[in-house]
Amino acid sequence: MRESVLEEAKKQFRELLQNGIQSVIDTTTYDIGRDPEFLRELSSSSGVQIICSTGCYLQVTPAFENQTEETIAELFIREIRSGIGKTGIKPGVIKVATGSQGFTETTVKMFKAASLAHLETGLPITTHTHAQSKTGIGQLEIFNKYNIDLSKVCIGHSDDSGDLDYLTELCQSGAFVAFDKLYPVDRLGSSPNVDERISNLINLLNQGFASTLMISHDWSIHAPAFWPKKEEDSRKTQNPDGYLYITRRVIPELMDNSIQGSDIDRMMVTNPSEFLNH
Repeated sequence: MRESVLEEAKKQFRELLQNGIQSVIDTTTYDIGRDPEFLRELSSSSGVQIICSTGCYLQVTPAFENQTEETIAELFIREIRSGIGKTGIKPGVIKVATGSQGFTETTVKMFKAASLAHLETGLPITTHTHAQSKTGIGQLEIFNKYNIDLSKVCIGHSDDSGDLDYLTELCQSGAFVAFDKLYPVDRLGSSPNVDERISNLINLLNQGFASTLMISHDWSIHAPAFWPKKEEDSRKTQNPDGYLYITRRVIPELMDNSIQGSDIDRMMVTNPSEFLNH
């Protein structure tokens, strides 16, 4: 299975490069199947630079419940400085997450650990949020307690919210704000569909927030932890453009709505570069 997925990934990433996409941030953490050697081979074969992650998603190991944030931060720092395991591959971002359960004691500890690791190494932090319950605000509150430069923070999955007041507050915070689920797929609950997400993005761009926004798609080739086979097939049917949906669909839509090319370049090139530079 791994080899067949890798071959398909090589094919799709070569097509990405042919369409001008030179770099991809992969926010897969150890608890949801991170495979840095897979990414190294994919990058080498396709020519696309891939930035991998340290940190943790929602499947926090029970061992962390009995550890301090300082101890957990040391694990992140070791990967940042020495590489992941024996691979020698060093991550370029720190990933942390809050889900629908909000800020549990362990979740807060992970955010504190990420903050300490950032302050020690300078590596930027990217987050998973439950935007419908506005957890991005609580994340920023923790980072502010550590006096973190919020230009080194990206609040992820923000487009899962259709609340423009919430989105505006995030954009005004000084952190980067990711509209990173820009692809068509059946959404759960009150989460906006892709047309609503693009409309909200245009609204924020028209308010002058191009310098704080980044756009992406949270797409994958094989993600059984999130998409069982039947749902994966449905997802790919709804989005036959895959990783190229933004290039083929979103950017033309933005331009049709008078969004300037300079703002698009800002979101896709300049902002990610500034975020990653440390």
